Amino acid sequence: MRYEIDQKLNLNLAREFANELKTLLEEEPDFKEIGYRIHYMMVIKPKIEIYIADEQGKILAFFAESGKKIVSDNIDIDPVKEFIRGDFTLPLLGFDPRNPDVKKPFSAASIRLGKERKGFLYIILGGEEYDSAEEMLKNDYLLSTIVQALLFSLAGTGIAGLILFFFMTKRIHGIADTVKQFSNGNFKKLNK
Repeated sequence: MRYEIDQKLNLNLAREFANELKTLLEEEPDFKEIGYRIHYMMVIKPKIEIYIADEQGKILAFFAESGKKIVSDNIDIDPVKEFIRGDFTLPLLGFDPRNPDVKKPFSAASIRLGKERKGFLYIILGGEEYDSAEEMLKNDYLLSTIVQALLFSLAGTGIAGLILFFFMTKRIHGIADTVKQFSNGNFKKLNK
């Protein structure tokens, strides 16, 4: 459900970014200058990762939080082409070059690279930084749930222990009372 919502809200994101970068891409692409421009776009949407790929899916440049590496230098272009054609149902998941075992929602647009080549602007909508923040929140929620369950079970055990203690000591008090009366010479309880 989350993937479907992410993708529905960001269907045109790659097309909008491609329009912003059009003049930089259609000249001989200067990926350093494109990186500066994309950096400001990513400040607005920090959970995304942006890739520029040629028609075969070879990654020419990628933009994510600094210091991160990609594991694969290609993307699977079949879902990208399907996305661009528009004949798909949500969510359409695509290849994540930084985590190839995971499929994620994306946005994509066709672009022109220089005067002759075509390619794709490919945007992963839930990047690695987003995944780690989400995992941290899940872990915090899980930890707080475990602590609450532990406190409830301790409280329940304590209450059950007190009730059990009351019933066990009630008989002992009765026996002690009988012994006390017996030592005082009152033998009436013995006859009962």
